[in-house]
Amino acid sequence: MAGSNQAIAAGAKGRSYLNEECGLFHMRRASRAAGKLYADILDHAGLDSSQFSVLNTIARFGPISISEIANRLGLDRTTMSRNLIPLEKKGLIEMSDASKGRARYIELSAAGHEVIAEAIPRWQKAQAEFRNLLGDEDMETLIALMNRVYDATSAKS
Repeated sequence: MAGSNQAIAAGAKGRSYLNEECGLFHMRRASRAAGKLYADILDHAGLDSSQFSVLNTIARFGPISISEIANRLGLDRTTMSRNLIPLEKKGLIEMSDASKGRARYIELSAAGHEVIAEAIPRWQKAQAEFRNLLGDEDMETLIALMNRVYDATSAKS
C-alpha cells in the first residue's frame, strides 16, 4: 500500500494531477469562492449562507418539522437539529414542544421575520452579482448540473 501511495505522489510531483481530474475538488473550490461572495453580502444581516437557507425555508414552508427542513435542504435530521440551535439562541425561530412522539415544528419568531426581511434583498444582490459573473445561460446550466449531481448521488445514499 505504501508503495502505491508513493507512486501516486511521484506521478503527481510538481502538479496537482489528482485535483485536475477530481470532480469533488472542483465543486468544493467553486463552492468556497461563490460562498464567499454570498457571505460577504449576507454578513451585514448577521447570517451566514446556511442560516439564511434555513430561515428562508422556514419562512416559505413554516410551521415545518425539523425532518422536512432537513429534506428540503439535503441534510440529515441530526445536522439540521444542530443548525437550528444558534438560530433558536438568537431568538430567530420558535420550536413547538414535542408531545408523545409528535414532531417538533419550527416557525420564525418576530425577530426571525425581521432578519429574513433584511436578508432577502442582500441575498438578491449576491444572486445578481453571481448571475452577472456567469451570465444567464451558464447560471442555468450550473443549477441544472448541480441538481443532477445531487439527484444522482443522493439516490445512492
